Amino acid sequence: MKILVTGNSSFIGVKLVKALIGNNHSVFQIDSNNEPRDFYKINCMGTRNILELCRKNNAKMVFMSSYIYGVLEYLPIDEGHTVNPSNPYAQAKVIGENICRYYSQDFGVPVFIIRSFNIYCPGQKQRYLITKMIDSTLKDTIRINDLRPKRDFIFIDDTIRFF
Repeated sequence: MKILVTGNSSFIGVKLVKALIGNNHSVFQIDSNNEPRDFYKINCMGTRNILELCRKNNAKMVFMSSYIYGVLEYLPIDEGHTVNPSNPYAQAKVIGENICRYYSQDFGVPVFIIRSFNIYCPGQKQRYLITKMIDSTLKDTIRINDLRPKRDFIFIDDTIRFF
């Protein structure tokens, strides 16, 4: 099977490409830029361009979205929660989801939107919660700022199997 992976240099993208190649798929890779001003151009127009390729080639689209809820109104979050993106990346993801919906409704492109939460893996950057907790444990100091939030976590390998 021929598969296009965008964001292939992200921690999810790297693992996904490796797994797809390991399963004898032909993988094409595009690395999206990390410049905030380019989020809209790359994520929105890039999403539209890929959806157009899917339409012309009778292909499916799997769109991975995240960080779109902003300040939470209630927990646990469900799909009915208000979408309130709080940064350019999240805003571009919301626009990308909408473009996917339009292509699905208007052109019949099969689209799957996945909103991931708290994916963790070895070697993950320090800014993520699981990495902070492990580092704190190794230093014999566990500091939790707020006990109210409840979180779901998923290991990277489980995410890749899902894809």
